[in-house]
Amino acid sequence: MAARFYAHLFASEGSRDGERVQQHIEGAITEEMNAKLTMPFTDEEIETALFQMGPTKAPRPDGLPTMFYQRHWELVKNDVCGAVREFLAGKAAPDGFNDTIIVMIPKALANRLKVVLPFMIPEEQSAFVPEGSRENFAALCSILQEYEVASGQKVNLQKSAIFFGKGTSDDSKEELKQVLDMSAEALSERYLGLPTVVGRSKDGTFKYVKESARGKVSGWKGQGLSKTAREVLIKSGLQPTPTFTMSCFQLTKKMCGNLSSISSNFWWGEANGQKKVHWIAWDKMCTRKHEGGLGFRDPKAFNQAMLAKQSWRLFQVPTSLCARVLKAQYYAEVSILNATCPEVVLILIEVFYMGKTCC
Repeated sequence: MAARFYAHLFASEGSRDGERVQQHIEGAITEEMNAKLTMPFTDEEIETALFQMGPTKAPRPDGLPTMFYQRHWELVKNDVCGAVREFLAGKAAPDGFNDTIIVMIPKALANRLKVVLPFMIPEEQSAFVPEGSRENFAALCSILQEYEVASGQKVNLQKSAIFFGKGTSDDSKEELKQVLDMSAEALSERYLGLPTVVGRSKDGTFKYVKESARGKVSGWKGQGLSKTAREVLIKSGLQPTPTFTMSCFQLTKKMCGNLSSISSNFWWGEANGQKKVHWIAWDKMCTRKHEGGLGFRDPKAFNQAMLAKQSWRLFQVPTSLCARVLKAQYYAEVSILNATCPEVVLILIEVFYMGKTCC
């Protein structure tokens, strides 16, 4: 029963009338680009891909890490390059090929593709319907249906959602959701691990960060861990938890304090359900080891460092879409380092101004 279900779910329905869709798509790959993409791979390309791999990554089933091939490249070069080219040419792969060489092939392909991808994928990578009328949404449904027929790919409406502006009435929302056959509204909580809407209560918005950290600690308690083991778990498992969020948003002092408390309580442990005495202040524990601390991460300082990285990228890559939009709106006449924070500031701009102080 399970096999039949997934066989039906992933079965291809075929495609037809592809020309009807393709005629509206403007070509992005020139003949010159196509010639470079389809030309045989050279030894230099394969060598570049090999040396881009981490030398001490986990060894393959044959027991040899990437470092072996890198150090003895002159000896294995001809065999490796020949095997890669034969595989890419469609020839049968030898036994054990999946255990070694195949990891390098995606890197070689990626190096070629990254040259032309900027011409194929627009910066926005999104679209919106400027006026949510019934006619516009019906036209959108028609476009999606034609795409499904031409490509053989179906849009999963159960996983799809729609986002409305603040001025959309409830009646209009229900009508348009019926036209699109979608029941879910997007951007209600989080998307790709980050909150989609940040209100006035930041602590409530980022509550999931604290809950995630507490969830990890609760799974480690009662295992008789040594101090060394606790240090490793805090540094490698607990403190990296909010990294993605901290790289995009400024957390409050209260939230940063809660994260420090979770790490501190786990480090000192508890006995009979009671927290043990914290003999040293956590600020001291966060200093470097040669200064008498243990090198734990200060959430507030780390948050600012991550935001400074974002600001530095705006300074270094002013041609990016994000940098151009922010400059046009908030510091059109001055450099990013001379910009001043407006009185009413968006969360994204607040992030930028906090990070700018570190640049």
